[in-house]
Amino acid sequence: MKIQWKITLGVFVLFFAAFVQYLIMRGKNQQEPIVESNGTLASTTVPEVSINDPSGGGYKVQSIPLPQVVSVPQAPNLDALVAGIVAKNDYEKLILSNLTNAQDSLKNNPTNYDAWLTAGMSLKQLERYEASRDAFLYVATLWPTQPVPQGNLGSLYHLYLKDFTKSETAYKKAIALDPTQPGWHRGLYELYRYSYKLGTNAWEDALKQGILETGSIDLMAVLAGRYADLKRFEESVAQYDRAIAEAERQGNAKLVDMFIGYRAEARAQMK
Repeated sequence: MKIQWKITLGVFVLFFAAFVQYLIMRGKNQQEPIVESNGTLASTTVPEVSINDPSGGGYKVQSIPLPQVVSVPQAPNLDALVAGIVAKNDYEKLILSNLTNAQDSLKNNPTNYDAWLTAGMSLKQLERYEASRDAFLYVATLWPTQPVPQGNLGSLYHLYLKDFTKSETAYKKAIALDPTQPGWHRGLYELYRYSYKLGTNAWEDALKQGILETGSIDLMAVLAGRYADLKRFEESVAQYDRAIAEAERQGNAKLVDMFIGYRAEARAQMK
């Protein structure tokens, strides 16, 4: 548990720094609304921006035309969903501003992909989870080949709506649509690790598949730390070896040093 906690803390620090940087940039350009792909930054005014949320894995969102569909389903009533929301602090004011900007955009273009993503994520950040679900389900219906709404649904169903079967389905759809994004695999691992199919090896399979598909050093470190928690120290050392090799390949000396330290701790526990 000690090693896993250190890894989690390190990742948190990195993402906190990224979030601060985003707020600085956000102040320079008030045209960019927030969207999460499990956290997603998206925009109705710029063609593409990166996801900063850990479950987004650096995915990029682009304006996407509506595919050819037989019929367009009934859209969620955003006016009703937004009604009654009162921002209690500066953060919520920022999110509510993003939501109302998306709302205005959708009045002009009801099938604006980025605006619907912004609406869904903003509602999630304002703790309107059912409303957020409705928005992402609508996006997933209109753009069935896009993984971002499915990834968001996986997170919503797991962490907030507590429907673990639907969370698993959504994460697997996101992975099937784009297996190269570590965030979807990490989300599925956390579902199995903490909430669903406990007592099975589903968590391990999710991480191994994620590493195979993405080569993610983050997933390697998570697996190594989890092995150490389970006292599977030989496997932990082997995974840290793999993470160190990848960090060296990337030229990331800080990660190399960190993983060497964790590997030493695991080796010390081997009998």
